[in-house]
Amino acid sequence: AKHTTNATVKVSGFVANRVGKLTKSLADYLASKAPGTGTVANGKPSTNGAMAYLIDAARGGLVAYGTVYSNLEANAKVLGGQLKDNSVKIVQHKYGSEAGDVFGEAMTAAGNGALTYMNVQSLGIKGLMKKTAKETGKTVAVNVINGQRG
Repeated sequence: AKHTTNATVKVSGFVANRVGKLTKSLADYLASKAPGTGTVANGKPSTNGAMAYLIDAARGGLVAYGTVYSNLEANAKVLGGQLKDNSVKIVQHKYGSEAGDVFGEAMTAAGNGALTYMNVQSLGIKGLMKKTAKETGKTVAVNVINGQRG
């Protein structure tokens, strides 16, 4: 089971990675079209202060969404790994090393199943939209930090 689920994670991860590259390209394009601070979409200075505030608020929302989503994703992986490691230690302590090893393999298979599910979900329209928003937010943040437009 561990080897099969490991293979499904690799295959689904490969496909999700390829689609991710496409969404990264789209995100870079969208971020390059995002107006800079105090400008409207045509790049000329805004005469309406409200429009500049609205654009800055939208940019801030994208940056925040990308940051929060990325951190939640990373923390979920760390939490899953720690849960597995510590659960294996408990089973080994209570039932012996062989039972702990079997339990560890079962937890790895379950984790691989969860990763496969996440990879497949990221290929749906909702997943693509999330990924595009996340990547756009990251790129906009980098552009803002570097002082570039968008």
